Amino acid sequence: MSVQSAKTLIIGATAGTGLITAKKLIQQNEPVRIIARNRLKAVQLFGTSNTEIVICDITKPNDALRDAFKGIQRVIYTAAVPPRRASEEEIRQVDFEGFNNVLAAAKSAGFKGRFVYLTTMGLNHSSFLMKILGMIKPGIVQWRLAAIEALRDSGLTYSIVRAGLFKNATAGKRQVASLEEDRPLTMGTAISRNDTAGVLIQESTKTDSRNSDVVVYWQKKAS
Repeated sequence: MSVQSAKTLIIGATAGTGLITAKKLIQQNEPVRIIARNRLKAVQLFGTSNTEIVICDITKPNDALRDAFKGIQRVIYTAAVPPRRASEEEIRQVDFEGFNNVLAAAKSAGFKGRFVYLTTMGLNHSSFLMKILGMIKPGIVQWRLAAIEALRDSGLTYSIVRAGLFKNATAGKRQVASLEEDRPLTMGTAISRNDTAGVLIQESTKTDSRNSDVVVYWQKKAS
């Protein structure tokens, strides 16, 4: 199977950046499979396309989660607690336990492709925005850093994409900066969900076995 026709599994495809990523791939006639917890929402979003829909809850180990990896060549993971206030227990269950369940399912299914994980830039730095995020979602830094370490220790080939502050804007309006080292999350490190989706797809098409860790945000406009 060629890279162009490789089947992509998207986890987190019914909202936010994951939804944009799925739509981009569908527009490119890329075979897509998604994991969703809400069947009605998934069917409303993807029922008219050729998208395969797998209904399961990633926070609970289950056979459907493992079977979702069958025939898959690449994975794009964007699932996270929705952009609202959440308890630390909810964040732990979704952003860490759910992520670990997905990694375990991938390894159990013998997945050999590239696993692309979307997370937040600035987790390794203290900043005003990160403090605010920590107040809204207590424990998010701890559990997302733990998820990164779990992926690094998984033995899977991976790409970690650390994105800046999300904006709703069309792709290509600003130049995207890509760094290898994390930097603080600030108002000046914004990026659109559309541009981020493009980065996720680009990372997923890498065919070598080298792991990747990139930080992406809009470059500053020339004065």
